[in-house]
Amino acid sequence: MSLFPPALGLLSSGLLSWAIPVFAQDPAGPGPCANGIAVPDPQDHPGLVADCEVLLATGVELGLDWSAHTPITRWRGLEFGDSRVTGLSFPRGNLTGWLPPEWGQLTELETLNLASNQSLTGPIPPEWGRLRKLRNLDLGGVNLIRSIPPELGRLTELESLSLKGIAAYGGNLVGPIPPELGGLRKLKQLDLHDNHLSGPIPPELGQLTQLVWLRLSRNELTGPIPHGLGQLTQLAQLHLHTNQLTGPIPPELGQLSRLDWLRLHDNELTGPIPPELGRLTRLRGLQLDGNRLTGPIPPELGQLTELVWLKLSGNQLTGPIPPELGQLRRLRELNLSHNRLTGAVPPELARLARLSSWYLAGNQLTCVPDAVGRLVDDLDVPLCGRPGTLVESSHVLHGLPAASGLEPGFPNPFNTGTRIPYRLAAPGPVRMQIFNLLGQPVRTLVDELHEAGEYQVHWDARDQRGAAVGAGVYFTRLHHPGGVETRRLLVLR
Repeated sequence: MSLFPPALGLLSSGLLSWAIPVFAQDPAGPGPCANGIAVPDPQDHPGLVADCEVLLATGVELGLDWSAHTPITRWRGLEFGDSRVTGLSFPRGNLTGWLPPEWGQLTELETLNLASNQSLTGPIPPEWGRLRKLRNLDLGGVNLIRSIPPELGRLTELESLSLKGIAAYGGNLVGPIPPELGGLRKLKQLDLHDNHLSGPIPPELGQLTQLVWLRLSRNELTGPIPHGLGQLTQLAQLHLHTNQLTGPIPPELGQLSRLDWLRLHDNELTGPIPPELGRLTRLRGLQLDGNRLTGPIPPELGQLTELVWLKLSGNQLTGPIPPELGQLRRLRELNLSHNRLTGAVPPELARLARLSSWYLAGNQLTCVPDAVGRLVDDLDVPLCGRPGTLVESSHVLHGLPAASGLEPGFPNPFNTGTRIPYRLAAPGPVRMQIFNLLGQPVRTLVDELHEAGEYQVHWDARDQRGAAVGAGVYFTRLHHPGGVETRRLLVLR
């Protein structure tokens, strides 16, 4: 059943033909929305007439084709309830102009969705703080300017607030995050991603205990991560990356037992990785890379058995790689590169059969077990028990080569070492040796079975006994299932 009596009844009674000239002749009389067309029986729906007048006054500037000669129930983007406008929804609606402060008079509004209208601009009107029944405010992808008005903290029924910037361009919101947002106790989603917000993260956000998603990333926020965020026990995603946050990672974050993603990368965080993070057993992504973290990698991270991505690169972590990381059987990417890790790579990492990306370079590791070395993408240390020999494999990332072959070494000529790439189109026994000009064997670099794939071996310009070889011409000879190939090398001293 229609919300309002059909306008046809007014037409058949002749009321419409009488009403229009009376309104036209009475400038002080009712506005255009009381014409009996936009709102049938306007005397019975004064609230809707008022909503209609507000919208009609702003529609032209926004590029909307609303008209008093069309029933309001047919206007694009509106939702209704109890004879009032309760929703405005124009995602990707090609709206233009400025955000209208007048919409603050739509006091029954529950949903205001203007997402991805990049031609819509202006500051967020403080008048919108009067929309006390609003549950969903989505301005993500709108060209917002100036600061977030603290009046938004009055929207106590709000469950979702998105003010994220325009993808690829970023947003123009500046200034601090208002602490008043901590009063939005029913909020489940807060997304301020990709703006120019500055200052500290308000500790009042720790009062938003219903939050499921908190995204403050890609801003210019400073100061520490508030310990109170550890009280947000409903959180599934916490994104604070790409800011200028300092200080330690609060161990209280280990209380967020529902957390699926924790992204703190590209900040200036210091101190150790809290072992309490090992309690986040639902975690699928842990990204702490690009900070200044110190100390060892906690073995407790081996308890995160749902983890798919573990990125700790670009810090100042020390000590050995915990063998407990071998328990992360779902892991697809492990990036520990460019730290100060020491010792041998634990053989337990060979259990990580789902890994497609390994990065361990730029550390002070002593050696890598053969079972691990042939899988790692960028390793720069020798195989354990075979000094000076390093084998890298990238077949997991790049697929199977079409043909087997030996590639030129690089650098060449060289002084202290060179990398020698080779590829195998089929599995089988592989032997690579270095010979001098007299045809005498100098060093055996590879002598084992290989899977098909692309490989690299490092020669440190030493012979089988570990002594440095003299300057001169040498040859690399590769025996593989498809034949034998030789390449020339030149050692400089």
